[in-house]
Amino acid sequence: MGAVLVQNQGQQVSITAARDLELNDSPTSVYTDPGLTLPVTYPYALGDNTVVYLSNGDREIDLYLSNGQTVTKRVQVQRDYRQKVVLEELVTAAPISLARYPDSTTVASVVPRPVWLDVRDFGAVGDRSTDCTATIQAAIDDAYTAGGGAVVLPDGWYRAVNLVMRSRVTLRSWGGVQPYLASGARVGAVLEAPPGTSSGWVIDTPDAAQDGMCILGLGIRGAYASNAGTGGIRFRNAKWSQIQKVGVTNTADEGIWVVAGPSTRLSSIMVVNALLTRSRASATGAVRVDATDCHLDHVESTASTAFGDPVTDSNMYLAALHIGGANNWVVGGAFEISDVGIRVTGNLNQFLGARSDRNNGHGWIISGSRGQFVGCKSQDNGSTTNTYDAYQASGAGNTFVGCIAPRLDGRLWRYCFNDTANNGAVDFKNSYEACRASDYGTAGFSTNTFLGSGPLHSPQPVRPASGTTTPDVTGTSLVVLTAYASATTITNFLGATVGQTIRVLGDSDVTIANNSNIQTSTGADKTLASGLVYSFTFWNNKWYEGA
Repeated sequence: MGAVLVQNQGQQVSITAARDLELNDSPTSVYTDPGLTLPVTYPYALGDNTVVYLSNGDREIDLYLSNGQTVTKRVQVQRDYRQKVVLEELVTAAPISLARYPDSTTVASVVPRPVWLDVRDFGAVGDRSTDCTATIQAAIDDAYTAGGGAVVLPDGWYRAVNLVMRSRVTLRSWGGVQPYLASGARVGAVLEAPPGTSSGWVIDTPDAAQDGMCILGLGIRGAYASNAGTGGIRFRNAKWSQIQKVGVTNTADEGIWVVAGPSTRLSSIMVVNALLTRSRASATGAVRVDATDCHLDHVESTASTAFGDPVTDSNMYLAALHIGGANNWVVGGAFEISDVGIRVTGNLNQFLGARSDRNNGHGWIISGSRGQFVGCKSQDNGSTTNTYDAYQASGAGNTFVGCIAPRLDGRLWRYCFNDTANNGAVDFKNSYEACRASDYGTAGFSTNTFLGSGPLHSPQPVRPASGTTTPDVTGTSLVVLTAYASATTITNFLGATVGQTIRVLGDSDVTIANNSNIQTSTGADKTLASGLVYSFTFWNNKWYEGA
């Protein structure tokens, strides 16, 4: 009979006759029949059955004949971690006759395929008591060694910390459903750091680049203040990886931190009560992304503050979302109950429909440059009235389109859009187009004189109430003063931004004062004439009438 070689994950077993066995590789890592003593000396007389054990997943054993014929035998391991395979039966079941080719050599190789491993088969117990760090890590390592696959946590609470993810491994719940952990209720599969853990992350990655990782449908839970110095999930150098349908709560540090690497996706994420260690030396977020080309959608996060608290300190380092990397996308999401809702320090990031809501300080702080913010919202931020801004931008070259700043809590913004960018180059001024300012105490827009930015507004008339002496012209290009019932002197136009030009239509009941706020073309108070339109441009904190 020709020789038959069976290969299991790199280990080799050679059958030269129906009852002979020889181990050609290191026997310490070969799974064989428990009754077989290792090492063995060739030839070895077998019993009726020779058994090896295969890892979970589909395995294809290809029989190669020297004359070019190939026969494939599939072995499917659905549940047990190591399934018995009887070699003689496998060879006998092959639809070939080895006797027909007496000079041939038949090679059977186990081709690695993605595995599906149940952590219970490694000894993990979801009883919220047993430390399962080693057993879950063993499953992750086995999946990685097998070339990738899924490590599954059935419903339960699993105590573990400092788990190290590896390339092409998915760590997931049985059903892949997002748990909501804010209430502390038992929902789905939860990984919880053991009480008293001094440092580390519930799930971490190596420093070396890893690709194709996925965390799906898990709850990640710290242990409040007893886990000082611990976080939820940290991807240190991830490429083309995903965190989906994950809930994180009660972490002393960040709930999720993507440190470096391109193209990680965060989708359907809920992080609550993160950053329990509030004293910080630098800015961070309950969700923090310092990597590039990442995509965030349907992400909601909060730090550990309560709405109405004073900010942690004047730096306001705690944010619900911190974007420090470049070229990232944030689509939708709500970022709440922190010092700052959204902080952007990286460049060239894009936001669509993101919302900062009920934070104790500013809604947005944007020091990064050349970003795009479309249809975003800052709502009900600032725990004290007329103190904090809806949007605060010091970075240059950013574009804001259709962003709004509504308030429903009765408080007032200081500024809706407080732009402190200081750059005379046109390309590096921030641009605000069709952005709405409302509910402010000081001004809707604040810019840095001639070096600052300027909002652009579609032509929109306003008609102040009769007797108004300081009309608000925020977002306005035409002021109609023809409905005044008695003689009135206009002493200023409020809500101005540098470069803004307004047209004024009035009648003889209206006089424009020539004062420190307004300079008329005659250098004296000017009574308006019916049927004429007057033009005023705001520059260097003063309105100037056109010739």
